[in-house]
Amino acid sequence: MDGIAPESAILRDLHAYWKRLCGPDRLPSRADIDPIDLGPALPHIVLLDVLGGSDDFVYRLVGTHVVGAAGFDFTGWTVSGFFANMVDDGRIEEYALTVADQRPRYGRYRMIEQERSHFFYERLIMPLAADGRNVDMLFCGFHFRPVDPAQI
Repeated sequence: MDGIAPESAILRDLHAYWKRLCGPDRLPSRADIDPIDLGPALPHIVLLDVLGGSDDFVYRLVGTHVVGAAGFDFTGWTVSGFFANMVDDGRIEEYALTVADQRPRYGRYRMIEQERSHFFYERLIMPLAADGRNVDMLFCGFHFRPVDPAQI
């Protein structure tokens, strides 16, 4: 058991799906994922390409649920570029750690911006490897929910 227990049913289902794709000694690859299998989770998906040395990542696919929360489509951006003007509280490092130890990660976060809505969100990061061993992509699920700033 990896101890990951998302609150969101969508992320729980994604995690279970990823675990079913894992072999005894191999990680699933992007080719193992069938978008039809993802159903209602598809808008919550983010795929990240791992750049050399896992120092940075490129957003290959950003689902509409995530685009709606961010307010724009950042497909094609690097993670470092996306977070360039934000304080890093360790969330970025979790991508590199997932590549290094080949284990999924889960976290709950708060996003507060002066000009926009406030959100609580959950993020699930799961490693993918075309060769079953060397992580070359991250399969992520996000679930955002707005919150009244007075409740923060």
